[in-house]
Amino acid sequence: LWTTQWLPRKRCVRNTWAASPSNRAAMRRLVALLYCIVHAEDEIVSIVTTAEGFERGATARQLPAYDLYNRAVHAASINDMEPAVQMLEEALRIFPEMPEALINLGNFYGDLSGDGKMDLSHAIELYQRAIEYADFPRITAQAESNLGNLLQRRAGKDLKGLAIAAEHLERAVNADPTFMDARFNLATLLQDLNRIPEARAQYRAVLELDPTHGNARLNLANTYFEAGASDEAAKIQWTLVDDESIAESVRLNALNNLGQTYRDANRHGMAEEVFQRAVELFPEDFTSLANLLIARRTLCNWWMYEETQLLLVDAARKACDLLDERLARNASIHRRDVQLPLMPYDASLLQYVDLILGRRVAAARTLQSFGKRKAGPPTLTRRTQLRVGYLSFDYREHPMGYLTRRLVSDPVHVQAVALSYGEDDQSNNRERAKRGDFVELFDVDANIAHALMQNADLDVIVDLMTHTRGARLELASESVAPSASALMVSYLGYPGVAGGVHWDYTLADSIVLPPEHAKGIEEPLIYLPFSYQANDYAPSSPAILEEDLVPQKYIRYCNINQVDKYEPVSWNLWMNILRRTPGSTLALYRMRDPLGAHVVRHLSEEAEVRGIHPGRIKWFERLPRKQHA
Repeated sequence: LWTTQWLPRKRCVRNTWAASPSNRAAMRRLVALLYCIVHAEDEIVSIVTTAEGFERGATARQLPAYDLYNRAVHAASINDMEPAVQMLEEALRIFPEMPEALINLGNFYGDLSGDGKMDLSHAIELYQRAIEYADFPRITAQAESNLGNLLQRRAGKDLKGLAIAAEHLERAVNADPTFMDARFNLATLLQDLNRIPEARAQYRAVLELDPTHGNARLNLANTYFEAGASDEAAKIQWTLVDDESIAESVRLNALNNLGQTYRDANRHGMAEEVFQRAVELFPEDFTSLANLLIARRTLCNWWMYEETQLLLVDAARKACDLLDERLARNASIHRRDVQLPLMPYDASLLQYVDLILGRRVAAARTLQSFGKRKAGPPTLTRRTQLRVGYLSFDYREHPMGYLTRRLVSDPVHVQAVALSYGEDDQSNNRERAKRGDFVELFDVDANIAHALMQNADLDVIVDLMTHTRGARLELASESVAPSASALMVSYLGYPGVAGGVHWDYTLADSIVLPPEHAKGIEEPLIYLPFSYQANDYAPSSPAILEEDLVPQKYIRYCNINQVDKYEPVSWNLWMNILRRTPGSTLALYRMRDPLGAHVVRHLSEEAEVRGIHPGRIKWFERLPRKQHA
């Protein structure tokens, strides 16, 4: 008002004062008018509406900043990013306290830091300023949520960093309980910390606000899958698979997760069908193709086996090249940035991959899990006996449970501590592991695990799982395991190069990892004499005397591997052996149905096409170990 009407008002007041110089009221008004003219830029002259719909008063000085801001938002909406960034920067030079501009520029800077073009601290500082100047609850919530999300990305597996990120996300939810992004980001962080009940509550709160939120439904299903509730997980995943209105990326993830749910429930035929559907809908997705290959291999269905393996190995090599290129420019290497189609222990790597690529895949997976390389081995405090913690999922009725029995329960030269995060199956192996120092880590979140492992006072942590199925890599991270004071060693469960990124050493022998094959690999290896494999050599069943053996006219061969270890090359070898030893038979382990029925049918067909009568394949069920002899 003052800026549009000050001239006629000034003229009127000046004339009044000229006619009556003693009129003090007119003099005061004239002084006030002159003051307002000088400070007109600091007075509200208009009500502005931002692109997000927030209304506030603006001064003449601020108006150009709001105009630039709204133009920047429009430029970003049509993917014209460079001018959008420039306009936001100019808007903040004019009006440094505009919270919307601070948030949006922080978003751009965060993206640039993910691409290695800017340090993450710039985006963090902008969000912090936005929180300081926020004048609407939704703006506070947005700034806190974005900051929390960014801090979570920077923290990786670091517990202190994740705790700080969680505080910001909780503030965002408190500032605006209806802000879905804040609730969803908080839920994903709680899930990463294994705080599953709290994560589910937040996902459900998101779905109350928006029942169609695809990623909330997807992640909610994952919490049930991780808890072993396959039916509940599959029910949610099917609703996503059949919903053509949601984003393609969500449907793709739902298909792959649904296939894994069926595999976990021993419904491998259904898993193959689901993965086949994913490949048909998204033929360029190599993760779906890898899942289909693995499902078929479990069923001993080798259709297009070699061709698919070669495609996946080529994709893995390209993914590793991309990851190395992004690392070189300090860009983000999250799984959304680099898709690795194979796991380090995948059997597809064994036949067609050299050791160098195997190590690159292992290192890439580790970097994606931890976000950074380990600082290096610590200096240990000398003491009479080392305290060694053996970290494993498999203190149970499992081959690893037998291999590690005396290693953990009857140590000779060290003090052994069993660090167990697998479920208690009440087996003898479990009870033996509990005889000594035993730390229960099953279903505990990372903070509790950290406290328990710190209290164990360890010098060495031996990771008995590394990249194998069931491993919780976060328990081996620097912020959980006391790796600042303990050596981290990879051993036994994963017989190969660990990746040289997080573990200080890998234990091996000259058979598992021949020295000539390890040339050129920057991997800290320790070679053990003879076999690297620990075992319990005490007999577990009565000895069989030679006179008790029944003479056999024909040779019976035996292969008691899991069925997904079979593949065309090794099967050809077995069939050639049977062909050259007439009357001989091959005994194989039969999995429980329905998988067992699939495998028997497929391998009988594979034997027949190679000229071997299916009757020469003998199937035996799983027996208690004491009955093996």
